[in-house]
Amino acid sequence: MTPQKIEESPSRGAPSSADPLADVLAKATLLWSIALMHFVESDFLSSHRGIFSSLSTLPSLTALMLINPGPGAFDAVASLLQLQSIFWIYPSSKGDNIGPIFFTDFARALEPSSSSLKEIIVYDESSESSPAVADFHPRVFPNVRSLSLRGVTTSAHQIAPQFPDLVAIGGGMDLNCSHSGQWLRLNSIDTDWSTVVDFAHQHPLWHVYARWLGYRPRNNFLHFVDGIRHCPVKCLTLETCASAECAPVWRLQLIADGLPDLRCLDITFDMPPHAAESTEKVCHSQTV
Repeated sequence: MTPQKIEESPSRGAPSSADPLADVLAKATLLWSIALMHFVESDFLSSHRGIFSSLSTLPSLTALMLINPGPGAFDAVASLLQLQSIFWIYPSSKGDNIGPIFFTDFARALEPSSSSLKEIIVYDESSESSPAVADFHPRVFPNVRSLSLRGVTTSAHQIAPQFPDLVAIGGGMDLNCSHSGQWLRLNSIDTDWSTVVDFAHQHPLWHVYARWLGYRPRNNFLHFVDGIRHCPVKCLTLETCASAECAPVWRLQLIADGLPDLRCLDITFDMPPHAAESTEKVCHSQTV
């Protein structure tokens, strides 16, 4: 089922109050997933808290996506007792970033759902370096299996005690694998390519999303493939933009030779037609 999306944007004839929308939400008792997306630079959602308060009346709500919701969202999240998935995005259009106490308030709001939560995603998409540190202490989330924190300072040393049974983790370039050994079931990672290699030394990865590998020279790409070839990698996603000067054919050949268990490959290429034809030939030769 696709999440029910509720977007606010200026439009001619739009009501001046959000109360009618809050009333509709309060009656939609079968909703299990809601996305509140607010892209304009205002405090609409935080100033119309009726929308948030109505969420507590939805007994089936287990998944929530919030984009630029404002501070009023913390109380709404805290009123949900069986939340399983939360996705919080702080968009770059806001002009600033997540504040230094965000995770203190965020962890407190998630505490009522600490036993039911299975997935937590937080993205700070602002261009400036965020002062926020991903610290959920002292709350513990024993059943969270997937944790993705992007645009904030993330350390496995800090989050390991709060998330003892992770299967999938995502983070920025500062994510390190120290103290990740307690995640005995960790097999999926989304981060900088060099950090992927570090985690591969400790965990049998089968799902890999490697970032910032696009224009790296051949020796870096070879180091990456060599660093994960001992893992049973089934799915590989690469953020790769290859130009005429950085043809992707040899990359595909290294992947084909080094990862024989691979079943799913997702790569984004930006290349001229002649390079695309060469790539097609290599892909075809690997399937024959």
